[in-house]
Amino acid sequence: MYLAGVVSWLGQGIGGQITSFVSPPVLDPVYGAHPWGMQVFVRLRLGKGVY
Repeated sequence: MYLAGVVSWLGQGIGGQITSFVSPPVLDPVYGAHPWGMQVFVRLRLGKGVY
């Protein structure tokens, strides 16, 4: 997670994750041959402390 200090009274952070996995061939029609996932998130906390 990257912690940003854009607003002094608000703790901010941004992060992300990319995941790849292997599934049985029988699931290829549903998930594809090379399944993967991705998420991006933002965290906001009131207060000056960034933790």
